Amino acid sequence: MVVEGPRRFKVMRRGLVPFWATERRIGRRTINARAETVADKPAFRAAFRARRCLVPADGFDEWTGPRGKRQPRNVNRAYGHPLALAGLWESHAEYGPTFTIITTAANAYMATFHHRMPAILEPRDWDACLAAEDEDPA
Repeated sequence: MVVEGPRRFKVMRRGLVPFWATERRIGRRTINARAETVADKPAFRAAFRARRCLVPADGFDEWTGPRGKRQPRNVNRAYGHPLALAGLWESHAEYGPTFTIITTAANAYMATFHHRMPAILEPRDWDACLAAEDEDPA
Protein backbone atom coordinates (compact mmCIF):
# COMPACT_ATOMS: atom_id res chain seq x y z
CA MET A 1 0.00 0.00 0.00
CA VAL A 2 1.39 3.40 -0.96
CA VAL A 3 0.31 6.64 0.67
CA GLU A 4 -0.70 9.29 -1.86
CA GLY A 5 0.69 12.82 -1.75
CA PRO A 6 3.95 14.28 -0.52
CA ARG A 7 5.36 13.65 2.90
CA ARG A 8 6.56 16.68 4.81
CA PHE A 9 7.80 17.78 8.20
CA LYS A 10 5.66 20.17 10.18
CA VAL A 11 6.20 21.62 13.64
CA MET A 12 3.15 20.99 15.84
CA ARG A 13 2.21 21.36 19.48
CA ARG A 14 1.91 18.09 21.42
CA GLY A 15 -1.53 17.41 22.84
CA LEU A 16 -4.12 16.84 20.12
CA VAL A 17 -6.89 19.44 20.03
CA PRO A 18 -9.84 18.00 18.05
CA PHE A 19 -11.44 20.23 15.42
CA TRP A 20 -14.61 20.47 17.55
CA ALA A 21 -12.84 21.53 20.78
CA THR A 22 -13.74 24.89 22.28
CA GLU A 23 -10.66 25.16 24.51
CA ARG A 24 -7.00 24.37 23.84
CA ARG A 25 -6.51 22.90 27.31
CA ILE A 26 -8.07 19.62 26.15
CA GLY A 27 -4.60 19.00 24.70
CA ARG A 28 -3.28 18.42 28.22
CA ARG A 29 -5.30 15.20 28.36
CA THR A 30 -4.58 14.09 24.80
CA ILE A 31 -0.78 13.92 24.63
CA ASN A 32 -1.08 10.14 24.15
CA ALA A 33 -3.73 7.95 22.51
CA ARG A 34 -4.13 4.27 23.39
CA ALA A 35 -3.89 2.09 20.26
CA GLU A 36 -6.67 -0.15 21.57
CA THR A 37 -9.26 2.67 21.68
CA VAL A 38 -7.99 5.28 19.20
CA ALA A 39 -10.60 4.40 16.54
CA ASP A 40 -13.50 4.84 18.99
CA LYS A 41 -12.62 7.75 21.28
CA PRO A 42 -14.29 11.00 20.15
CA ALA A 43 -11.08 13.02 20.59
CA PHE A 44 -9.12 10.75 18.24
CA ARG A 45 -11.42 8.90 15.83
CA ALA A 46 -11.57 11.53 13.05
CA ALA A 47 -7.78 11.95 13.08
CA PHE A 48 -7.35 8.16 13.13
CA ARG A 49 -9.42 7.86 9.97
CA ALA A 50 -7.70 10.61 8.00
CA ARG A 51 -4.74 12.32 9.73
CA ARG A 52 -2.05 9.89 10.75
CA CYS A 53 1.57 10.87 11.09
CA LEU A 54 5.03 9.72 12.08
CA VAL A 55 6.67 11.53 14.97
CA PRO A 56 10.47 11.54 14.65
CA ALA A 57 12.35 11.21 17.92
CA ASP A 58 15.85 10.40 19.09
CA GLY A 59 14.33 8.75 22.18
CA PHE A 60 11.77 9.27 24.90
CA ASP A 61 11.84 9.51 28.67
CA GLU A 62 9.97 7.19 30.98
CA TRP A 63 9.79 8.24 34.62
CA THR A 64 10.57 5.47 37.10
CA GLY A 65 10.86 5.09 40.85
CA PRO A 66 8.71 5.85 43.87
CA ARG A 67 6.57 8.99 44.08
CA GLY A 68 8.58 12.00 45.05
CA LYS A 69 11.83 10.39 43.89
CA ARG A 70 11.03 9.61 40.26
CA GLN A 71 13.88 9.78 37.78
CA PRO A 72 13.73 9.92 33.98
CA ARG A 73 15.02 6.92 32.08
CA ASN A 74 15.87 7.77 28.48
CA VAL A 75 14.89 5.06 26.02
CA ASN A 76 16.57 5.23 22.63
CA ARG A 77 17.70 3.06 19.76
CA ALA A 78 21.15 1.53 19.66
CA TYR A 79 23.79 3.52 17.79
CA GLY A 80 21.71 6.69 18.04
CA HIS A 81 19.41 5.80 15.15
CA PRO A 82 16.17 7.83 15.19
CA LEU A 83 12.76 6.47 16.11
CA ALA A 84 9.50 6.91 14.21
CA LEU A 85 6.53 6.97 16.59
CA ALA A 86 2.96 6.44 15.37
CA GLY A 87 0.86 9.56 15.78
CA LEU A 88 -2.27 11.47 14.83
CA TRP A 89 -2.64 15.15 14.03
CA GLU A 90 -5.33 17.82 13.81
CA SER A 91 -5.31 21.39 12.62
CA HIS A 92 -7.74 23.40 14.72
CA ALA A 93 -9.05 26.62 13.17
CA GLU A 94 -8.16 28.66 16.26
CA TYR A 95 -5.38 26.68 17.99
CA GLY A 96 -3.36 25.48 15.00
CA PRO A 97 -1.70 22.11 14.35
CA THR A 98 -1.46 19.62 17.22
CA PHE A 99 -0.54 15.95 17.53
CA THR A 100 -0.67 12.96 19.83
CA ILE A 101 1.51 9.87 20.10
CA ILE A 102 -0.14 6.46 19.90
CA THR A 103 0.82 4.13 22.74
CA THR A 104 0.63 0.37 23.04
CA ALA A 105 1.31 -2.35 25.59
CA ALA A 106 4.95 -2.42 26.69
CA ASN A 107 7.40 -4.86 25.16
CA ALA A 108 9.52 -7.08 27.43
CA TYR A 109 12.20 -4.42 27.98
CA MET A 110 9.78 -1.58 28.75
CA ALA A 111 7.58 -3.77 30.96
CA THR A 112 10.33 -3.78 33.58
CA PHE A 113 9.49 -0.16 34.41
CA HIS A 114 6.16 0.77 32.72
CA HIS A 115 3.11 -1.00 31.28
CA ARG A 116 2.77 1.28 28.19
CA MET A 117 5.12 2.63 25.52
CA PRO A 118 4.94 4.64 22.29
CA ALA A 119 4.15 2.62 19.18
CA ILE A 120 7.58 2.52 17.49
CA LEU A 121 7.50 1.84 13.77
CA GLU A 122 10.08 0.31 11.46
CA PRO A 123 10.48 1.90 8.00
CA ARG A 124 8.75 -1.09 6.38
CA ASP A 125 5.60 -0.24 8.42
CA TRP A 126 5.40 3.49 7.69
CA ASP A 127 3.08 3.24 4.67
CA ALA A 128 0.64 0.96 6.47
CA CYS A 129 0.57 3.28 9.48
CA LEU A 130 -0.07 6.36 7.37
CA ALA A 131 -2.79 4.76 5.23
CA ALA A 132 -6.31 5.47 6.42
CA GLU A 133 -8.23 2.22 7.02
CA ASP A 134 -11.62 3.90 6.73
CA GLU A 135 -12.05 5.61 3.37
CA ASP A 136 -15.54 6.84 4.36
CA PRO A 137 -15.15 10.45 5.60
CA ALA A 138 -18.35 10.23 7.68
